[in-house]
Formats: sequence, C-alpha cells, structure tokens
Amino acid sequence: DAAPESFETQSMYAHALVSTGDFENGLAAYAKSLEIYPGSARTQFNYAAALEYSGRLKDALTHYALVLECQDTDRLHAQAHVNMGVCLLVEGDDAAVCGNGACRYRVSTRQLSECISEG
Repeated sequence: DAAPESFETQSMYAHALVSTGDFENGLAAYAKSLEIYPGSARTQFNYAAALEYSGRLKDALTHYALVLECQDTDRLHAQAHVNMGVCLLVEGDDAAVCGNGACRYRVSTRQLSECISEG
C-alpha cells in the first residue's frame, strides 16, 4: 500500500494502478484516498472516470456529482457535467440529461449510438 496517511499519495497510486489496467486495486486506492480527504475534486473526478471506464455508471454518476460539491480549483465542474451526461445517455436516460428541457441541444441515445457506430 501507498502511505495511508497521505491522500495525495493514495490518489497517485490509484492513478498508476488504473493506468496499467488494475481497476480493482486502483478503485480501492481511490476509495482510500477519498476516505482521508473527500474534498479533492481531482480525486473525486479521477475515481468517477475510473468507475465509468470499468462500467460502473451509477457509481460514476455519484462521484461526478460529488465533484460538483468540491471547490473547483482544477476547473473540473464543466467536465464532470459533460461526463455525467454521457453516463446518463449510455444508460438511456435522455430526459435526465436535459432536465426539464433546459438544455440548448438534445441528443437522443439513438443519435449517440449512431455517432459511436460511425466513428
């Protein structure tokens, strides 16, 4: 284990593990880092991204939402919103992405899957 008293060391360790494809241990290290200091927007974001990449979309949505509760020192709020929208679209929740018709453009899951299959 990386130094358990340092959330930053745990977060860097988690990032290294996830980068090599070791999601199980990487996600555990991110969780440990967030137990020490849950107010890190960067760690919340990276944890959410790793959860998303490993297919745990509902958990990813939870942590992207937690990014929005953190101070935005790394300017991650906008990207967290975008990633939340992608997770919701992948899950087929078109209505939640636009919330009461407030968004300027609406993309359906069908359109998203067409873009993915064409890309």
